[in-house]
Amino acid sequence: MQRLFLLVTLFLASCFCMAPLYLSQKAINNSYIVVYPEAVEAAIVQNHQQVLLSMDPTHKISATWTRVLNGFSAILTPAGLKYLMNSEHVSFIEQDQVMYATKTEQTCTAQSGATWGISRVSLRGAPQPTNTYRYSRDGSGVRAFVVDTGILVSHSDFEGRATWGTSVVTGESNTDLNGHGTHVAGTIGGKTYGIAKKVNLVAVKVLGQNGSGSTTGIVSGLEWVAKNAKANKDTCNMSLGGGASTAFDNAVNNLVTGGVFTAVAAGNEDQNACNVSPARATNAFTVGSTSQGTGTTDPRSSFSNWGPCVNIFAPGEAITSTWIGSNTAIRTISGTSMASPHVCGVASLILGDNSRTPAQVKSQLIQEANPGTISNGKTGSPNVLLYSGC
Repeated sequence: MQRLFLLVTLFLASCFCMAPLYLSQKAINNSYIVVYPEAVEAAIVQNHQQVLLSMDPTHKISATWTRVLNGFSAILTPAGLKYLMNSEHVSFIEQDQVMYATKTEQTCTAQSGATWGISRVSLRGAPQPTNTYRYSRDGSGVRAFVVDTGILVSHSDFEGRATWGTSVVTGESNTDLNGHGTHVAGTIGGKTYGIAKKVNLVAVKVLGQNGSGSTTGIVSGLEWVAKNAKANKDTCNMSLGGGASTAFDNAVNNLVTGGVFTAVAAGNEDQNACNVSPARATNAFTVGSTSQGTGTTDPRSSFSNWGPCVNIFAPGEAITSTWIGSNTAIRTISGTSMASPHVCGVASLILGDNSRTPAQVKSQLIQEANPGTISNGKTGSPNVLLYSGC
C-alpha cells in the first residue's frame, strides 16, 4: 500500500495541466499574449519563440516583455497556440483585444434632423419623439455589398464612397435606373440618411429598371460577392425576394458560411417569412418592418412578413433616403426593403470595430437589441427591435 501511494505521488508530481486560454470580448484575430511565471528564464522564452517561427511562416512575434510581464505577444496559428498551451513553463495565454479610450457621453455624435428610422434605432427603450441620431462608430474600413437595382454612385450623400461592382442585367447601363438600390444604399451608409456614415458601398446590380430579375441573376451576383468580399469584415444586403427557392437559399447560406454577414428583407405579403426566399434561408439575417411608434411600442408594419424565420425588426415604413434623378434626390418609401438596410448598417458598425464572423455579428445584434417593444408581431416572431448603440 505504501509503495502504491509513492507511485501515485510521483505520477502526480510529474504531470502538468495545459496553460489556460483566456478569451477576450473584442479579440484581435489570431493575436495572443503569452505569459510566463517570473521565475522562468529568458532562454526558455526565446526557445519557444524560435520554435514558433520555424514551425510556420505566418507566426510573428509582435512584442517581447521582461519587466511588466515575463512573456510576449504573437500572431499564431491553432497549431502554434496548442504548442504553447502544452508547455509546462507557460502560466497562461490571453487573446489580444481592442482597447478604447474611456467613453463619456461626449464621445457620441448627435445628428439632428435625422430621419425617424435611424433616430429610432439609436434609442434604448420605448419610442420617443425625437429626430436625433446618436452614434460613436461610422463603419470605416467595411464594404457593404448592395445586391439590388444598382446604386447611383455619384449621389452627393455617398461622398465618393459608393463604387460600381458588377451587373448581371443585360441591356442596361451600369447605374440604378429604378431607385430602389440607391435608397437602400443611402440607409446603410449615406452621410445624411445612413447608419454607417463612412462605410464603402458596392453596387451589385441583379434587378433591372422594372425592379425584377431572376434566381440565376441573383445567384450570379452572390457568386461575385463571395469572390470579392473580405470574410468576417464586409457585409451584404438583399432587399429583395420571391417564391421559395432551395438554390437561392443554399447560395445565401454558403455566402454567409464563407464569412459575409447578409441582411435580407422578410417580405411584404403579411405572411410567414418561412414561405419565401431568401427570408427563409437558415444563415440569412432576416428583417421585419415596423412603423413609427407613438406610444410605448413599435408596431409591426401591416405589410411585414413575420414568424420564426424573422430574426429582428427595424424601421421600414415611411423611410426617407437617397434616390435617382439627380445627385441630391431623395424619396420616402416603405417596405421590409427599407428595414433590412438599417440592420446592414449596424452590422457594418460592428465590423468597423473589429473583424467578426457572421454568427458573432448575429449574436451581438440580438443581444444588444431593444427587447419587448414590438406590438402585433404575430406568432413566432421575435420581440426585438434593432439597436445601434452609442
